[in-house]
Formats: sequence, C-alpha cells, structure tokens
Amino acid sequence: MTAPRSTEAECDFLIATLYGPSAIVRLGRKDRRTPNTSGVPDRLYFIRGRFILFEVKSANDYLSAEQIVFLNNVLTRSGYAGCGNRDDLAELLNSSHPRKTGEAQIAKYATRKKALRTP
Repeated sequence: MTAPRSTEAECDFLIATLYGPSAIVRLGRKDRRTPNTSGVPDRLYFIRGRFILFEVKSANDYLSAEQIVFLNNVLTRSGYAGCGNRDDLAELLNSSHPRKTGEAQIAKYATRKKALRTP
C-alpha cells in the first residue's frame, strides 16, 4: 500500500484503517471551495455511533470566517467538529472531551494569518 499524498488522504486513510471506508463522506475537494454552501467542512466521518465534521488543513492553512462559524455552530448544538491535519484528527478521536478539543483546534487554525501561506 502506498503512502497517502495529501493531508486529506492522510486523514481519510486513518479513518478507513480504524473504521472502514464507509465511515467517510467527502464533502469538499482539495484546493476547491464547496460550491453549494460556504463554510461546509471537507469531511463527515461516522465514528462509533456519532459523526464528526472535520475541516482538513495543512500546516500553513487557516480557517475562513464561514468555516469558523459553521464549526462553532456544530459544537454549540451538541455535535462534534474539529479541524487540522492527521495528528489533529487523531487527537480528536482519542480525546475524552472531543468538544473541548474541537474548540481548541478551531481556535488554533482561526488565528493563523494569510501571510503564513507559502506561494
């Protein structure tokens, strides 16, 4: 089996390994905005009787204002949401308080600046 080539593929590989490929719903596409609703996360993962909305971000990426609002709305309505890379996803999956972990991840990726992006 070859190694995943993108951050999205790394996250999907982790979920598929732990829960099977049917646990993954791809809502977004790499390097493209979701055309129907702004702020919708990249992935919906079905895990142990619950679902997690997850926005995949690379090391220098940041959340848009719409993404911050969407993810926080999920959390305030008793849902599970987070963002980041494969390590952030693993942290969220293993957390005893996934909502608090998701809040911390959203705060972390919300404070990044566009200047951090590499051209």
